[in-house]
Amino acid sequence: MAQHAIIRLPAVKARTGLSRSTIYSFIKAGSSYGRSFASWLW
Repeated sequence: MAQHAIIRLPAVKARTGLSRSTIYSFIKAGSSYGRSFASWLW
């Protein structure tokens, strides 16, 4: 079974090298969580 961790925006930015606006663009394009969702599964 895969292990998942919930990580917050600063960790997402550090792991991906993407800007906040780029991350939110990806969320808007492919997720129903929207801008108010504060963490991601990794």
